[in-house]
Amino acid sequence: MKILITALAFTLLSTTAIAGKHNELKPLKIAQYTTVGYVELDGKRYQKVVSNHQLSSLRKTAKSIGVSNNFGLFKNDMIQRGELALLEKVSGNFFISGKNSLVLQSIVDEYNLDIVYSKGNVAIVTAPQGKELISLLNSLRADKRISVANLEKVANKMHPE
Repeated sequence: MKILITALAFTLLSTTAIAGKHNELKPLKIAQYTTVGYVELDGKRYQKVVSNHQLSSLRKTAKSIGVSNNFGLFKNDMIQRGELALLEKVSGNFFISGKNSLVLQSIVDEYNLDIVYSKGNVAIVTAPQGKELISLLNSLRADKRISVANLEKVANKMHPE
């Protein structure tokens, strides 16, 4: 009888200890973002945002090199249409279409772009790091040799459940 009571007590204590560990799950941390400026892209106003943990280092860098209020759009910047909209990351890639591959090659050489993918009269090109993307997009669209020029924005459209 003593063995049965001891075994039952041991089983009860071990299941309580295991169940207690499952109750200690940490809550999910949602990344907080701060708006640092506004940019206009395709006639729409976007908020340029940075994560809060990057904000302090961004301020230190801007102070040390004397840069302030630089709200241009650069590769890997994060933008958002409104408070409830999804974040989008600007990849720095452009989809361009021209008359033929020779025209596209001359455009790539002229604007100092790198070809990611090319087939016939269409190409995906990437801008060099540090290049302001809105002015580059406007230049590409103003070029008569290009029929289509679009900037790639990547959004994770899946919401956590």
